[in-house]
Amino acid sequence: MIHNNQIEFEKRIILKDDVALNLVSFYLHDPAETDTWLRLGDSPVMFCEKTWDELSRYKFKINTCTKGTVESIEIEDS
Repeated sequence: MIHNNQIEFEKRIILKDDVALNLVSFYLHDPAETDTWLRLGDSPVMFCEKTWDELSRYKFKINTCTKGTVESIEIEDS
């Protein structure tokens, strides 16, 4: 099952401590709609809290576009 990243393309990347972080949300179009972002280990991907709550129970694959932003998350069927 594939869930598309709803964050607008132009707002998916933020710079923090000279690291480009990809923002992912299944629910939000604008990252300013929440101030809670959760980071997955050392990965440069941050999920809105609601998305991570849903996603954390599954194995998943991150799909990026040609410009390197997270386009979608593919949840592996159990």
